[in-house]
Amino acid sequence: DLESAFTDWYFKFHPVQSTFYGFDEYNFFFKRLDNDSREEYLADIQRFHIEISQIDETKLPNTEYVNYSVLTQFLARQIYFMKFERKYEWDVSLYPMMVYDGIISLVDLDYLNMNDRTHALERRLEVSTSVLDIAYQNLKFYSDYHQKETFKIIDALNKLLEELPTKIMSDNQTLDRIDIHIRNLKRELKSYKDWIAGDYSHFENFEVKKNT
Repeated sequence: DLESAFTDWYFKFHPVQSTFYGFDEYNFFFKRLDNDSREEYLADIQRFHIEISQIDETKLPNTEYVNYSVLTQFLARQIYFMKFERKYEWDVSLYPMMVYDGIISLVDLDYLNMNDRTHALERRLEVSTSVLDIAYQNLKFYSDYHQKETFKIIDALNKLLEELPTKIMSDNQTLDRIDIHIRNLKRELKSYKDWIAGDYSHFENFEVKKNT
């Protein structure tokens, strides 16, 4: 059924949100924003949009009508975001925020025991630098506001990484791997911050582009 198919799809493509909602199948991942993943995502939501447009909402019971309305609005927003807003091209804060949310969602996760939580953190930390790698590929426009926001987010993320070892327990090998992933991520965050202050600041201004 469409609702179940959409729910399965949503958690697959929104792994950090799936963690917040208590679905741990995708705890090791981040949302992918590379070109191929964006095209797949857009194709999927357009397919869902076509399928839901064939439903006669006047014949739906109240509960199903509410679900229909929520899903319809979500799909319309996502199509707009991907085709027209294209935030991934100009919001430089998007990528470190994704990393921050991905880590914080696992730190105080009550439904996982400490070993499982630490294992999930280790795996998600391992792939966290790939989020920043994709940022370099995607970003095309400079935004002064989002540059300043990014500096704040990176500072908060570095503070979280400093405190992370005090919030977890595991065997020494796992903790050693986590320490390595933290060092790698902090190094990449510094490079990202330097790039934002340097090369990125010379990109075409997003506000100017938006108003032309």
